[in-house]
Amino acid sequence: MKPLTPELLLSTMDAGQTIRREDTQPITDWAEGERMARDIVVLREARGDRPIGWKVGLTNTSAWPRLGIDRPIWGRLYDRTVRLLDSTQALFVLNGLSAPRIEPEIIVGLARTPRAGTPEALLEACAWIAHGFEIVHTPYPDWRSLPMESHAAQAMHAALIVGPRLRPDQLAASPAALIRALETFTLTMTREGGERWSGRGSVVLGSPLASLGRLARELGERGTALAIGDIITTGTLTDAQPLGEPGRWSTQIEGIALPGLSLVTQWRG
Repeated sequence: MKPLTPELLLSTMDAGQTIRREDTQPITDWAEGERMARDIVVLREARGDRPIGWKVGLTNTSAWPRLGIDRPIWGRLYDRTVRLLDSTQALFVLNGLSAPRIEPEIIVGLARTPRAGTPEALLEACAWIAHGFEIVHTPYPDWRSLPMESHAAQAMHAALIVGPRLRPDQLAASPAALIRALETFTLTMTREGGERWSGRGSVVLGSPLASLGRLARELGERGTALAIGDIITTGTLTDAQPLGEPGRWSTQIEGIALPGLSLVTQWRG
């Protein structure tokens, strides 16, 4: 078997295909996974993709013992993979993705680099907060991958649809109230036909703000800082759900003044 290269991993994801496990060696080392992820960023920048933020994945700590990890994963967002909505409805075409799945998330946009890792400092750094859907896909057959392989594959990011963006002071009466709301709010995602999934802010490393803080810490340990204007999607609030069949996905949020979204997914051709 040959080592898996950044070029092969990127081209496989670009084509919406999966690698042949029998032909390539697995990535079993965190350092190798991080190096490959950085190399893919370089390749994407060289072809004109502009990084505009970050995604955090594997944020449900209850799964960490089973996965044998003690940290989340992260990857870059790009100008061509992020869509900022002015409404609460959108259409997303799935062509070109491999086994895509949908994840409801809380997203933040930074007004400044966080000055500290406290909830107060992290909230102070946010220009806006929004709810959105991340679409993820995989270059690994049947979604079977080691965490460091998922990290290498840009944390499986395919696209991010960001709903209306609200200032923190529009979401709660005080910073303390908003910090608490981000821990306790609940979200229900419904697929057309009646299936429902529920989650709350605390499943994302304790809070979306905690996820933001963990990303800042992990990047800081590697000599990288979050920057003004960065968009960060903080982790899924429910299990990721497959998008094999076209349909409408809707969310309702309680406990924080963010609107729910309606997303229609379809295949074309």
